[in-house]
Amino acid sequence: MTASSDDPGAEIRVALVDDHELMLDGLRTGLQARDGISVVATFSTVAECIEGVEPSRPDVIVADYQLPDGTGIDVARIVRSIAPTIIITGLERAGLLHDAAAAGCRGLLLKTVTIAELAESIVAVAGGSNAFTTDDLLALASNDRGAVGATLTTREREVLALLGQATSAEVIAGRLNLSINTVRKHIAAVLTKLHANSQLEAVITAQRAGLI
Repeated sequence: MTASSDDPGAEIRVALVDDHELMLDGLRTGLQARDGISVVATFSTVAECIEGVEPSRPDVIVADYQLPDGTGIDVARIVRSIAPTIIITGLERAGLLHDAAAAGCRGLLLKTVTIAELAESIVAVAGGSNAFTTDDLLALASNDRGAVGATLTTREREVLALLGQATSAEVIAGRLNLSINTVRKHIAAVLTKLHANSQLEAVITAQRAGLI
């Protein structure tokens, strides 16, 4: 992580999260050249961001979607009480728009975005607005089925189906030839993706959505 000195002026303080050095340098250089924006910190992983974001006191976080230890959505969800997050992605996968919104992201932009457009989004989010461009929303929405469980993997669906049969994690591990820890990770992922607080709630949500 690197950080700049504190700016007592009215500049918008921005933290960047990206593990690609060239992309990070390009974003930092481009944004620093914009009036009213100061890049106060850069991070290369979710863990680094979690550790350093509060001391750096950013007004807005700009995070790449794909990070070595997680995603920009993880960043948005974990630090949402500290600062709003804009995600930049080159991945137009099903469910991304839904997951980003559920995590509290305030902007979701494709990597085709220009520095000027990103700067405008940062200003909007710092001012309390959302920053979803029409073109990016259309591109992402076309890949986002918007259905409950759209992002579940095949294995997670198998685990969910067995949960629907009131099967324990231990039994699921035996049936799918997985370790109990792996099954627990799958169950945790299912709960996260279905926005459920318990296995029972996940099953009820899945049943209502016709997933099981």
